[in-house]
Amino acid sequence: MRFDEWRNAFLAKNNRQGLNEGLLNGAPLYSYKMTAEEFMSLQHCLASNLEIYLSHYQIDEICKKSSYFSPLFVLYAANWWQRKYDGTGMSWDPIFTSIGIDYSELNSVTRSEMIESGFREWNLALNADIGNLKFIGNIASQGGLPLNLIASGRGNLNRLLNRVLKDTVNLGFPDEKSILSIIESHRGELPKSYRQPLIFSLLAEIIITFVHFKNDANLSGALNPLEKLDQHKSNWRDSFPLPMDDENARGVLERFIQEGVKIKADKLAFSLTLQRYLHTLDGIFNVEARIDFPKNNIDQESVIKAFDIAEGFITRVMLLQVSNQAEKHEITLGRLAGQLNYRFNLETTPLFKHAHEEHVAILKNADNVRKNITLANGFELDDDTPWVFDADSEGDEGKFLKIGGGKFRSPSLYVVVPARFHLQALSEMSSFEPIAWSRDREKKCYVIDVPVACLSDEDEQYEIKPSCGDADEEDFALMGNRIWHVFQKPAIAFCGFPQVVKYVSATSLHKKSTASVFCKNLDNKPLNPELGVYGPLNLSVKEQSSHVWGAKLAVLPSDASYQILPGSDASHGKLLLNKWQISNVKCLDDKVSIKPLINGDSVTIECSYTGSSTPQELIKLEIYWAHNPKAAIIQLPFPSSGVMAFDGDSHRIEKRKTLSLRQLYGVRVVSLLSQGNHVEIELNLKDTGGINIEPTTIRLKREKDSSRVEIRLIDYKEQIADLLYAVDQLDTKVEFRLKVTGASDFVLFVNKYEIEFEHKVAEPYFMIKQSQLANFTNEVVERCEVVATRIDESDDIVTLEQSINGGVYSGIWGFPTHKYADGTWMIHPSSNSSIQFRAMILPLRNDTKEVEEDVGSLKFALNIAHDKQREAAINLVLEELTSDFDDSAWQHVEYLAERLGHLNLTSLHLWRLFAKNKRAMAALALRESKFTTQFILRFAAELPFMWELVSLEAWLDAAFYLKKQIFQRYQEEKSAQQYFEYLLQNKLSILLNEYPALNMVFEVIKHKNQLAVNQEMQKAINHPQIFADVFKSQIFEGENSDLQNLLRTKTASWPSDFFNEIRAYKQSEHQHLMCLQDFAFKDPVINFPFVVAINTLTQELPQWLVDESAFIDLKKLKNFDKDWFDSAFDKTIARGITLGYVQL
Repeated sequence: MRFDEWRNAFLAKNNRQGLNEGLLNGAPLYSYKMTAEEFMSLQHCLASNLEIYLSHYQIDEICKKSSYFSPLFVLYAANWWQRKYDGTGMSWDPIFTSIGIDYSELNSVTRSEMIESGFREWNLALNADIGNLKFIGNIASQGGLPLNLIASGRGNLNRLLNRVLKDTVNLGFPDEKSILSIIESHRGELPKSYRQPLIFSLLAEIIITFVHFKNDANLSGALNPLEKLDQHKSNWRDSFPLPMDDENARGVLERFIQEGVKIKADKLAFSLTLQRYLHTLDGIFNVEARIDFPKNNIDQESVIKAFDIAEGFITRVMLLQVSNQAEKHEITLGRLAGQLNYRFNLETTPLFKHAHEEHVAILKNADNVRKNITLANGFELDDDTPWVFDADSEGDEGKFLKIGGGKFRSPSLYVVVPARFHLQALSEMSSFEPIAWSRDREKKCYVIDVPVACLSDEDEQYEIKPSCGDADEEDFALMGNRIWHVFQKPAIAFCGFPQVVKYVSATSLHKKSTASVFCKNLDNKPLNPELGVYGPLNLSVKEQSSHVWGAKLAVLPSDASYQILPGSDASHGKLLLNKWQISNVKCLDDKVSIKPLINGDSVTIECSYTGSSTPQELIKLEIYWAHNPKAAIIQLPFPSSGVMAFDGDSHRIEKRKTLSLRQLYGVRVVSLLSQGNHVEIELNLKDTGGINIEPTTIRLKREKDSSRVEIRLIDYKEQIADLLYAVDQLDTKVEFRLKVTGASDFVLFVNKYEIEFEHKVAEPYFMIKQSQLANFTNEVVERCEVVATRIDESDDIVTLEQSINGGVYSGIWGFPTHKYADGTWMIHPSSNSSIQFRAMILPLRNDTKEVEEDVGSLKFALNIAHDKQREAAINLVLEELTSDFDDSAWQHVEYLAERLGHLNLTSLHLWRLFAKNKRAMAALALRESKFTTQFILRFAAELPFMWELVSLEAWLDAAFYLKKQIFQRYQEEKSAQQYFEYLLQNKLSILLNEYPALNMVFEVIKHKNQLAVNQEMQKAINHPQIFADVFKSQIFEGENSDLQNLLRTKTASWPSDFFNEIRAYKQSEHQHLMCLQDFAFKDPVINFPFVVAINTLTQELPQWLVDESAFIDLKKLKNFDKDWFDSAFDKTIARGITLGYVQL
């Protein structure tokens, strides 16, 4: 059989020809589900034809003469990897040998061209991120998963699938987005060629399919789940995304299902634990650390217990900061809508490179109150003590066990010791050579499998014994009155001598006891802590004459404290170290002079800034104590009066500076407060185009006993963004004003872009203003990428060239307009540009005449110069798009989203008009398209738009036209219906995950399209009269009703906008859906979700619900208590269903 004959027969079989358009449009090759018989047939086709061809031609000539060979080889290679790869290295040789090609005679250029050509024929793109294994890695990923390797039980994929499945079970209500997040958090366990979205999606599809069958066939606890599945659906194996027609594949799947049904959800309790891992490569070792946050939901009681906080501390959203001296990660902990459960919002697992340092955590609630959190295993790894890791753990990393010596269960250990140590076997003659060194050559790493003594030049001895079956997991911790965030060296400090506690874990029970402690100063001279020796100390624990643990710390008197006393201006102030009993202090900052005044046990340090500008945020001091030759280094705020701002690198930010939203990370505004000072933030929207927006005021709570307030702008990003996007204007900006009684206001501005370019028409070029150019380094300017995209066509994209003068990048990009076609161009930054400047529209008009047949098209509309005429023309196009999902204008919209979607959505008037058209937004969300999920979700964040304001009728229309789109595309009705149901369910789930209020709206859509619905919808359909009262009771009646939970909100500042308009609804024909009780100023918040739900059901949108100038006030009502809005809106839709508002 010829190559073309085999290909055509393959595509025709199993309706592949009917799905031809979709499959050849970038879908992975495993999507074709090649059978074992077809694989053998393709191997024979390639081998037999090549046997003839190779007697006449070289392989590169065959590639040129036959356009079918390259794509068939790529298809074969991908399936060979899926069926035959056994884990013995990434090599082309067995693939080529299996079809009769001597790989040694094939040059790499020919092979690369062959692979590239084959991928093009299947409309696939090579993933360049794989690195050195680009070609074979792409082949491997196109095969999906190496089933032969998985069946053998080797490699990490088996373990990964089971871990992901367990995490999925713990989610309770898994969806594709959450499962993908879990898989990506485990990406380090995958071979590099599999670390890409293609494989993540495949693994997610396998998990989702399993969970679907587990629930539908009720497999939980089944003794024989395979038999039960066969009874439920005989062809269930065909539902999985990979072919399951050979012994290896069936074995993998069946074992996966048998193990998967045994997995049970974990309890919701958790602990915050730092895990360290040792890696070795080419004789160098490094230690990394990470925190494996729980991916399941956590109940409120567990959160309180884990963080040791009072119930009054907990708020709907909290921020957890985990840091060492060099790195910091921030993770949001948010309460799920309508529940008392929380979830960590993670995209990736935080990774720390400076793993030997102490790691600390701070939990901050929505009131800006902070709590220092003790991080389990977060202690500093003492430089003078051995570090022990498990060398028998899975993968290429060793898990940290403890510092010091002792017994260990693992048969093989990594032992890291200072360079001055050597190892000696305890019971046999053995010599040890280090397998790796630290980069600074100050530490060395050994692998041991026999008991050893780690010996130092100072006669220190640590005994380390592997393979001890009786070993308990023991560790040591310091307990006492900890001093946080002051000491730099050593990093750990206490007021009063801490207690050293030994923890022992045996049979899952934790026991603790006080350890015998030996104390020395940092010169290794013994000290008696009872004699009142303070400052830096060495603590160690001995058991049977062998050291088992050690730590460095500083100890202060038990009643020690400090105060920051601001002076009369920003350059002067005092620090009071009360009862520290220090003997001397030196300043380590050359621009700060100090004058210490010792008064008994205390010292007052007068500080003066001697630099030419303004003081830095922090100063470092070297502190000495009597009877202790070693100093400690501490860091305290410079005692400036007034307000100062700093960026993430602690560089000073001047008043009235303009920042972009993406520059808020790390920006802090700090002030030292006197007794009685009050602090509040005022946010004002500027440059609104004449629309009046009331300012947002936030009153800050002062932390108890703290004279310093630190405000992180990122904590207020949501409020700033709500204002910034409250009106349909690109150039709005938010004034951030910090008001402190007794000090002048401190003002910063935040807008949507970093800078605005100048356009020199006469020259012609675009340039960074000279006043702004000095704010960027030459390297940053070099990486500023400027692109010109023609928005009325889909084929004109130009990367502009920046001029360079003597190696210095000028910030000037030429754009000779006479070289480019007439049309409407946008000058904008690329997605990778180091500077995200303001995008600009540039119409080029010379001799162009509008083509008559273009009138009415999106191209024609985008080229209209007059704003109102252009808007009217685009609106006509949008009306066409909402009722025809195959309209060619959609391709143009997708092109603009692909090329310009990284820009702020207000940059392009097309997106602004989409947001004003609720039917168009429903179409955008549900149509089968190339739009990314993130792009669609950004509309509600970056434009005056709410998904809850889209009417039910608009959603139903969009679902109808989606079905029409799918059925027109696919020939076979059953396949089209299955794909439509999958696509609709998937798109609704994605939106529901972000906007839970839409639950019952989407249940109506599913019911109307014959999809399975949830229990609430079934109740509303089957027993409307009963559940009309039930839903009403859940909202209004009883102490645990949604309304009572809302009324318990402890705040005096309830937004009261639209008081009269909402009151009027209580007199309308829909009053039975409202809260008729009078709650005075609380009425707008209470009744707003009812009004919105009524309009979703009826399309009776009043003007105040669509008035752009009122949008920020609508968001305030919605966001006051999101749980209340989501639940009240959803249950009102449910009540509307039971009361006949929806015809089912």
